[in-house]
Amino acid sequence: MDYRDFFGIEYPIIQATMTHNGDWPLAAAISNAGGLGVLMTNGGYDDVWLDEQIANLKRATTNPFSVALFQRPHQTERNYLQNSNDVPLWNKETKLYNHKSTHPHYSTDASEDHKLIIDNIVKHIKLTDTMLDVCIDHGVKSVHLLGDRPQVDLVKKCKQNNIRIISKIHGHGHDAFRRQRSYGSEAVILKGYESAGYIGHESIKEMILKAKEIDSNLPIISSGGIFTTEDIQEHLDMGVMAVQLGTRFVCAKESSAHPNYKRAVINSSKDKVQVSHNVFTKTWPRPTRAIVSEETNNYMKNYRDIITQLEKNEITADEAQTALLRLPSTKLKRKYNGNEHLAEAIIEGDIKNGCVMVGASAYKITSEETVEEIMQKLISGLCLT
Repeated sequence: MDYRDFFGIEYPIIQATMTHNGDWPLAAAISNAGGLGVLMTNGGYDDVWLDEQIANLKRATTNPFSVALFQRPHQTERNYLQNSNDVPLWNKETKLYNHKSTHPHYSTDASEDHKLIIDNIVKHIKLTDTMLDVCIDHGVKSVHLLGDRPQVDLVKKCKQNNIRIISKIHGHGHDAFRRQRSYGSEAVILKGYESAGYIGHESIKEMILKAKEIDSNLPIISSGGIFTTEDIQEHLDMGVMAVQLGTRFVCAKESSAHPNYKRAVINSSKDKVQVSHNVFTKTWPRPTRAIVSEETNNYMKNYRDIITQLEKNEITADEAQTALLRLPSTKLKRKYNGNEHLAEAIIEGDIKNGCVMVGASAYKITSEETVEEIMQKLISGLCLT
């Protein structure tokens, strides 16, 4: 399907689901420039925040936009749950989550860390459904249902309200792509190895080729390392419907990223953009890409220390997952609900202890520009049929 028919946008450029940086000013600027702006709800935000964001976005643009809803539990939380005794949330026999659970379940002697983790999971399971109601009330035309797969209840509600469903996969087995139609997805984002934050385990081009072999008719949106017009054109020529860019916009003037974060990106070099580790299995913590330098080193150092202990069999994979959940600073734990490592850097500006997550092409950014200036560079010479 053509991106114009699917989204109603002028150019096949979609804003990435940028945690802590996906608010309305950036989304509006991208939509006004002919792309698809995306509001990202993950990061401690609630339905009241989303209602205000959409209202502001609708005042700032009449062009299409989308909303990303993050379905909990995420992988690290899931692995944690699978090895806990909180049966109401995780049934070890059926291996299913009880997404209808609306209150915490843990013993009275549970640790504060454990209570915090379970409280956050339960809160966000319920919150995603409430946020979808906000999208429906505002007439949102498409949503990104992020997580392992679109959940049945959310898919049903989207279908009843004519909302298009976009899902995302990181390449953990090609069966994951094959099953997307049955989950209700109408388009799939492929997140490649070159992407920011938690990365895919194959290059984006490999993922595109394999996905096209599996289902040539399911629309694909490619993500990871895309920076220039030539990058976009190459992906379009490979048969994707559109491309998704996040790092390319992180230093835009309309981006809410802290000046310290932007400075770290602008001052970075190719050798400083690094991956934490290269083990891709469902039981290990997922690799992440970030800037590693003297001023942005603590988080990745701690992350790698945990991985090293795991590699040496000094701790189990379960213990590593739990350690990563507890890694961010205590002062921010209740404020950002599971995204403290990124929030420390991108919101608070503490790039020493936070994580400056970026894509593989981050070092190519050398200055702040407006979204309009960035978009003009991206579409100049682009061949659209």
